[in-house]
Amino acid sequence: MREGDRTMQRNLAGACVAGVLAALLSTAGGAVAQEDDARNLTVEQTSIHAVQAPPSSSASNPLDVVAWVDHGDNTYAQDERVRLFVQTNKDAWVTVLNVGPDGATTVLFPNRFQVDNRVRANVVTEVPDPASRARIAVTGSTGAELIKVIASSRPAPLFDPAHLAQAGPFQSVRAAVDETARNLTVVMEAEPTAEWDVYDKVIRTVSRRPQAVSAAPVATVPGAAWPAPAFGLQIASDKPLYRQTDAVTLMVKTEADCHLTLLNTGPSGTSRLLFPNRYQQQTLIRAGQTVVVPGIGVGVSIVPIGPAGVEHVTAVCRTGAAPAPGVATDFASSAFARVEDAEAAARNLAVVADGSEQETAIASATFLVVQ
Repeated sequence: MREGDRTMQRNLAGACVAGVLAALLSTAGGAVAQEDDARNLTVEQTSIHAVQAPPSSSASNPLDVVAWVDHGDNTYAQDERVRLFVQTNKDAWVTVLNVGPDGATTVLFPNRFQVDNRVRANVVTEVPDPASRARIAVTGSTGAELIKVIASSRPAPLFDPAHLAQAGPFQSVRAAVDETARNLTVVMEAEPTAEWDVYDKVIRTVSRRPQAVSAAPVATVPGAAWPAPAFGLQIASDKPLYRQTDAVTLMVKTEADCHLTLLNTGPSGTSRLLFPNRYQQQTLIRAGQTVVVPGIGVGVSIVPIGPAGVEHVTAVCRTGAAPAPGVATDFASSAFARVEDAEAAARNLAVVADGSEQETAIASATFLVVQ
């Protein structure tokens, strides 16, 4: 890491306050850190885990793929459903593999309900399609399951159709795990003009879920009484639970063009403006577009630094020519501006919601932070 990067990291960390989401420089060139835990993998799984992407030809903006699941602790009990999400920073062709403890490999994406494996930049794709009746469920022996995501800037089939067998909505790979690993490497190296990236996610399967962590009371913005979300405004975090220092990703989607404001309030009641921010100052979002905060490759992450408890994020989106007023947008000292008076901000947002000339949608999301 360059000296300038270290200085930026210290400055951003110094602007953080307890109970608020902090802006920290990513230590992986802006890419979201991979969350795999290779220590729990079997020898068979390690063969696939060792397959990595060739060096990128785009040093300034390489292809980046990330994946996450709906359990913040990456742990699932027998028969539990696994919801898997994938996202890239560029249009790409994506293949998702599941490798069991014995090396049995299944192609989860593309699948019978998602035949086209091209994904759009910064659009979250759930595997399998939630509209289908297919689902990923934990069965068989307990241990570690490896989910490997491979993305390419060009269409490049990774498997010979003769080596695939239909297994319900998915396909199983009819080859030894070592052979599969070699074939994947050969295919990627045979496409020198394509850009590649891989992401490894390890989930733990157990016979029974541990007792859930009890959530602290939700710390909402004082004085806010929001109407039901208009024009399909939706906000969600990539996981329901985070440990301190985990990176948080927020996703917002709407059915109408509107100007977006995101306000975060931590357990202590201190607030920050998450959107717009230093790296995403354009507030207008388009209908049907999924906005990711912070954006992929911008060089910062949103990280909860404590205390433990519930973080509350309020999304306000209004049609017309301007974002919601009354919230400071000074990003000189921090990528995410601090909101000094949360009660005043809440009153301003409530006034906006009552406005008659511009339609306003307000939605909220919460997630738990544990030590």
